[in-house]
Amino acid sequence: MEAHYRKGYIVKTLIATAVLLSSLAFGQGTTSLVNGIVQDPSSAAVPGAEITVISVETGQVIKTVTNEKGEYAVPSVPPGTYRVSFAKTGFKSELKEGVVVEAGVPVTVNVKLEIGAATETVMVEGGAQLVQTTSAELSSTITGRQINELPTATRNGMEAFLQLPGTQTLTGYRDSYINGLPRESLNVTIDGVSTNDQWLKSSDGFFSYIMPSVDSLEEVTLSTSAGGVDSTAQGGAQLKFTTKSGTNQYHGGVVWAHRNTFLNANYYFNNQTGAARDIMKFNQGNVHVGGPIKKDKLLFFANYEIYRLPQSATFTRTIVTPANWGPDHQHHGCLSGQPQPAENRQRICSGQRR
Repeated sequence: MEAHYRKGYIVKTLIATAVLLSSLAFGQGTTSLVNGIVQDPSSAAVPGAEITVISVETGQVIKTVTNEKGEYAVPSVPPGTYRVSFAKTGFKSELKEGVVVEAGVPVTVNVKLEIGAATETVMVEGGAQLVQTTSAELSSTITGRQINELPTATRNGMEAFLQLPGTQTLTGYRDSYINGLPRESLNVTIDGVSTNDQWLKSSDGFFSYIMPSVDSLEEVTLSTSAGGVDSTAQGGAQLKFTTKSGTNQYHGGVVWAHRNTFLNANYYFNNQTGAARDIMKFNQGNVHVGGPIKKDKLLFFANYEIYRLPQSATFTRTIVTPANWGPDHQHHGCLSGQPQPAENRQRICSGQRR
C-alpha cells in the first residue's frame, strides 16, 4: 500500500513539474502585452472600468480593471486574435473585434466610452491598430498561414524569416545577415527557450538545435532593436518562433513530399559528360492535429514529421583476419604495414593504436 502511494505521489509530482515548466517556458518571449487608456467623451480618465480580453480561437478569458488614471495592462497574452470589451456603469459598453496579438509586440488599445446605459454596446470592427507606446522594439512578424503559403523545398521553419525585411541571404538561411549584423549575432528562441548551438555558432553562420516544421508554427517574429528581457540576453537580433496550440475547433492535415531518380532531371554538367542521373530517393511527411479535449478548458496540438533521405559513404577500415588470431605469429591480418608483436596473441598494424 505504501509503495503504491509513493508511486502515485511521484507520478503526480512529475506531471505537475512538467506543466509548471511548460507554463514558464511559454510565458517567456511567446506572449505579449495588451494595454491602453479608457477615457470619457471629455478625455477624462475612467477609473474602475472592466476590461475583458477574449481569445477567438481558444475562448480564453482574461480580465482586469483600469487604475485611477484610466490605464490598464493585460500581460502574458498568447499570440492570436482577440475581442476586447470595455464596461463601466454610466457608460455604453464598447467591444473591439479583431485585435491581433503578436509574440513580443505590445498592443495598445485606447477607447473613449460614450455616456449611456451599460446595456447598450458600441461595436468596433476591422481590428485595432498595433500602436507600440510601451516598447522601443522594432520587429516584423509572419504568421503561420503565410508560412504555409510560401513555397519551400525543405519545409524547414528556419527559412521563414528570410521573407522578413532587413534579411540578406547569400546561399542559405544559416549565412544570413540581419541589418548588416554579423551572422553569429542572431539569437534563436522557440517558445521562449534558447535553441542556439553555441558549439557550432561562429562568424560563418548560426545554428539551432531544433529546426521547427512549418506546420507546427503559429508565427515567426524578427526583432532587430531593443529586444527586451525575453531575448535571453543574447544577440543583436532576436528570431522568435511560436508554436501552435489547440483551439476550440478540430484542425489537422497530412503532407507528403516525394522525389526520386526517375522524376528528377539530370544536371547540366552530367549531361555534358554523359554521366547518369544521381540516385535519389527522398520522402518527407507530416501529420498534425489540434482541437479541444474540453472546450475552453483543455486544448491540444500534436505535430509529427519524418525525413528520409538514404545516402551512402565510402570508408576504409582495417579488418582482423582469422589467421591473425591463430598461434602462428608469422601470419597477420594487416592490410598494410608490418605486423608487430602483441600480448594475448593479438596483432596490430604499424601506426595503429589498440
